[in-house]
Amino acid sequence: MNELFAICRTFEIDDGEARGFVLMRAEESGDAKPWPILITRKANQFFAFENACPHQGSRLDTRPGEFLDEEGNFIICGNHHAQFDPDTGIASSGPARASA
Repeated sequence: MNELFAICRTFEIDDGEARGFVLMRAEESGDAKPWPILITRKANQFFAFENACPHQGSRLDTRPGEFLDEEGNFIICGNHHAQFDPDTGIASSGPARASA
């Protein structure tokens, strides 16, 4: 896929923060389905991930707006507290690590 889409303005996500959005994607049937994503920012680099824990597929933001630990070093799953690298999305601890 070589298409680019604007999700938000860069100033809407502060450095070291993350923000969730819900996009829509087309299913094979043509029906639209919600697609929750989250975007993290480090300096002027932005990283986007599907907002779903690989452990059980639930959204990471069970507490609205709370994705990162206090230091901004990890994305935290609100259900099982699995930790993910905010630059790569790779699980580093918790039950999601075994599911990745």
